[in-house]
Amino acid sequence: MGKRVYKFTSAQYGINNLQKRRLKLSTIDDLNGPFDLCPLDITDPAISNAVDALIAHFRKTAAMLCFSRNWDNLLLWSHYGDSHTGVCLAFEIPDGDPGANYDTDVLYQPNLLHIGRSEEVNFDLANRLLRTKHESCEL
Repeated sequence: MGKRVYKFTSAQYGINNLQKRRLKLSTIDDLNGPFDLCPLDITDPAISNAVDALIAHFRKTAAMLCFSRNWDNLLLWSHYGDSHTGVCLAFEIPDGDPGANYDTDVLYQPNLLHIGRSEEVNFDLANRLLRTKHESCEL
């Protein structure tokens, strides 16, 4: 059995998405949360430089498609549903191959993450950074 997820958008983009049967991917520069992409303590210059290089790489190579598990949250309608005038599209994500990664849950953190060395800035950390938000954003 699959999982139902929701995508908030303006009515114009929602109609366009349905007509063209495609969704817009968000780039790194489209992210808008206080912890988006960098929920990390970067006071150490070596760590800061390593994170900057990682972000530069992802700006060139990565995009995200963000969904919600809620369709009836007023804050989501306000922020992503065109100030309550847009639409919310529902999608079923099928259960797939156990090794397939169709969706990833968001991690909510109260504080910045800490790492000890710049060598810890790698793909695994990037995966965590891309899906970490501040706990005040938890719905």
